Amino acid sequence: MLEFLYNARILLTIVSIIFVVFLVRKMFRSWFGGSTREQEYRKLRLEDKKNESGPEKESPSCPICGATTYLFQYPHLKVWRCSRYPECKGF
Repeated sequence: MLEFLYNARILLTIVSIIFVVFLVRKMFRSWFGGSTREQEYRKLRLEDKKNESGPEKESPSCPICGATTYLFQYPHLKVWRCSRYPECKGF
C-alpha cells in the first residue's frame, strides 16, 4: 500500500510539473509572440490598407457605374469592389 502511494505521489508531481511548464509556455507566447490568428488578422488588415491606398494599375472598371475598382482580399476569396461602394454595389 505504501509503495502505491509513493508511486501515485511521483506521478502527481510529474503531471503537475508538466502542467506548470505548459502554462508558462502559453503565458510567454501570449506576451511575446501573439497568437497565429492575431498575426493573420494583422496581416489582412495591412493588405486591406494597402489596397485602399489607390486603385490597381490594371483594375477593371465597375460594370454598373464605370468607376475604378479595388481588389479586396479576404481569407477565402478575392473581390474587385467598386470605389463608390456604399452608393454602387458593383463587384
